[in-house]
Amino acid sequence: MTLQEKIDAAKPYLKLFNISLEDDAISAVLDLPKGWMVPDDESLRSNYGVIKRTGPNNLQYFFTEVNNGYDRLFDCIEYILTTNQEVEKIKDLFKVKAAELKKLFNEKTYDELLGLEFTFKPVKKPSGKKKPVKPAQDKTVVEKLEEISKPEPKKKEIIVDEEPEPAPPADGNDLLAFAESMTGGK
Repeated sequence: MTLQEKIDAAKPYLKLFNISLEDDAISAVLDLPKGWMVPDDESLRSNYGVIKRTGPNNLQYFFTEVNNGYDRLFDCIEYILTTNQEVEKIKDLFKVKAAELKKLFNEKTYDELLGLEFTFKPVKKPSGKKKPVKPAQDKTVVEKLEEISKPEPKKKEIIVDEEPEPAPPADGNDLLAFAESMTGGK
């Protein structure tokens, strides 16, 4: 997929895409619907090499180094969007199926309901676009819902036994400093 195609796919949510050679950073700002979840910082950093910050008006800022490439940044964005969209589809389908089940329970007798069974019909997936491998692809729908619904921790645990990480250089080329300067330090 070309850069333009990746930008087009994210357009409904993408508010800004920026490459700063001076700061050695690529950034994107997303305006996600209320209730959508974003994986924690450690997951984004280890899986995509991306740093996330929340800015004013709950905008989500994503940063990566130029040498990491825009592909990794947009793979991260694609994962966030497709996971949340899948969760939305599942919630909508659940409402439809719950209404169907409620209707059955209102129309059938107790003896008829004893014969109720749940089966799955095989569903053919549409062919065409190949779906990229994502970190949570092998998880069930319930596991995805649980993972994406976990609230972000409000407090970070302080570990006394380990030595603190060295402070990043303050030379203006530090990605984290750039990210904090763009989001007001949040």
